[in-house]
Amino acid sequence: MAIYTVNAGHGMKPNGTVGAVGILDESTENRNVARELIAYLKQEGHTVTDTTVDSGDVNTILKEIVAKCNAQTADLNISIHFNSFDKVANGVEVFGYNDKNKTIGDRIVANIASFGFKNRNFKTNTNLAFLRDTKKPSLLIEVCFVDNKDDAELYKKTGHKAIAKAIAEGILNKKIQDPVIEKPVADNAPKTVWKVQVGAYTVEKNADNMVAELKAKGYNSAIKVKV
Repeated sequence: MAIYTVNAGHGMKPNGTVGAVGILDESTENRNVARELIAYLKQEGHTVTDTTVDSGDVNTILKEIVAKCNAQTADLNISIHFNSFDKVANGVEVFGYNDKNKTIGDRIVANIASFGFKNRNFKTNTNLAFLRDTKKPSLLIEVCFVDNKDDAELYKKTGHKAIAKAIAEGILNKKIQDPVIEKPVADNAPKTVWKVQVGAYTVEKNADNMVAELKAKGYNSAIKVKV
């Protein structure tokens, strides 16, 4: 089994520098996706460390995330982000420092694009601190654009759990089954009762004897007269 780190980029109010804000809030949604992604990877038996940092300015948060990632012997580091530009740009894209994990990045982009998002492809970027400074291979995922109306509506329709599952399936290159959760039966729910007839008698005494025998054995029994 593999070892992963997953983080939600940027901080959270009141103590951290937040991400992009538009129709969607990046800092909120990337945490929603990261949380579910971690759950899916763990469900499949992998070791996952959450390297999210909530407090600090942009540089402090980046340095702490990188330090947390480098403290792990991870096979892959994943950072979840949402994009923002000019309210027109849209779609999903994944960045890597080089092409080493292009295959995984391509799968992730394709899986998220299958919901209807524009496929902006896998790209390399040597300037992003998360990709540049982590010692192990890393991918930065830009799920969609928070300031684009169509992206925001499609994301809300799709849901963060489905996005996280698409990412996990791209990483693992396999379909993941959601666990079946059985709903508990309420104490006051109607219960089906099955009654079993032991025998039919034309002599009343014989019926009385059978009832007595059943009661002696601990069975709740009674005589029903049919005319």
